Amino acid sequence: MREFNPAAIRIFAILTAVSAATLAHADGGCHSPHAPSYVPNVPHLSDDPNSCQGSGQNQGSGQQGWGQQGWGQSQQGVVLQCGQEITANTVLGADMNCAGYTGFALKIVGSGIKFNGNGHKIIAPQALAAIYVQGSNNTITGVTANGVVNGAGLNAYDAPGLVVQENNFSGNEEGILVWAENTSMSNILIFGNIIQNSSLFGIRAGWDTNGQIIQPEIVMNDLSNTGGYALYIQAQQYNMGPQDFNVLYNSLNGIYLKGGGFSITNVSMTQQQIQQVEIFIDSALSVTVNNLDVSTVLPGQPSQQHIGLDLYRCAQFNINGLFSQNEDVGLKLETENGVSPTGTLKNCTFLNENVAAIMITSYDGTPYGVIDVLNSVYQASSKSISLLLSGSTTVPASSIFNFLAPSSNGNGGGNSGDGGDDHDGGGDHDSGGCGH
Repeated sequence: MREFNPAAIRIFAILTAVSAATLAHADGGCHSPHAPSYVPNVPHLSDDPNSCQGSGQNQGSGQQGWGQQGWGQSQQGVVLQCGQEITANTVLGADMNCAGYTGFALKIVGSGIKFNGNGHKIIAPQALAAIYVQGSNNTITGVTANGVVNGAGLNAYDAPGLVVQENNFSGNEEGILVWAENTSMSNILIFGNIIQNSSLFGIRAGWDTNGQIIQPEIVMNDLSNTGGYALYIQAQQYNMGPQDFNVLYNSLNGIYLKGGGFSITNVSMTQQQIQQVEIFIDSALSVTVNNLDVSTVLPGQPSQQHIGLDLYRCAQFNINGLFSQNEDVGLKLETENGVSPTGTLKNCTFLNENVAAIMITSYDGTPYGVIDVLNSVYQASSKSISLLLSGSTTVPASSIFNFLAPSSNGNGGGNSGDGGDDHDGGGDHDSGGCGH
């Protein structure tokens, strides 16, 4: 774990001042109704229609070694032109008004470059991104870039060793986009940024073709009021813990994890007040959970889309200590396309759920592997059941569903030892197909 600047920690104190506005979202889709239906393509330099405009003007202008003077100190900087490419340490000396610009408003290409926005704004509502960065061990700080309608505040492409610290990328389609296409990206630090009111994603990290992302550090960012998923991470490996402390408050959906292996330890989502899905994990090789609270204080929804933890096509999972209260569904297990997940849940608690403690759904008849629920508490209510098998979904008869009633040593509250006794076709709202 890296050491963080004390000044940055003080800055984070303002991050909980969130806007009440929640923007329109792009959620739903074919297959799992909780996966994003629209994920923007990732533009890079060859997609910039203005790649020949401004490039080469004052390249490398700036001040060498400004980072040694400390973060956030006011310094005299240089004036940059829209579309300019910089290749050396630079301090921005004035706002950049790129209101009609359609490419990347500022390009940072090279290695070991430190760019300090010095509190200035990059105004680029039509841009692919306010800032594009490519190369290794680059640092971006002190920038304000808001209102990029169909792009990102920062687009980092094939940029291992990236540090993005103490910027304001609020009000964009995506706040920060990190993408690996031809390289392995590790040692990524995204820390102390204000990224409120993103229309799709607050922070999105992923890869394509020959790239990969390994264990990014994404900590103490304000991602509140995101219109899609506040945090979207496709990574070879990613471990979540209480030290992350990202603010996701009032976002439509919380965290989306895809591919690779994921570990979640000692995390509570309760105070985030996520409107629909707290955590969605897509096509993971393995999922390990130890002590995760996905309870909500928000009322249930008629659409039954308020989900605590949703595992979609995750081959293997081991969950110890999941706590869910007042969700529509505490744990949703989904599959299709021949993936037959297996997993174990133990020491879990489901209280006052509106539909079911656990819902298991196969969209195309793909059977589940053995799923065991051990030593877990379910509070029976008139509104919900312990286990809901959606449509024609099946699990092996050898699966164990051992639910206990609260404060009881015996089975109770809808125990279904053969994995099918609590099937309720009338309650199926995900019987397959597309959309909600």
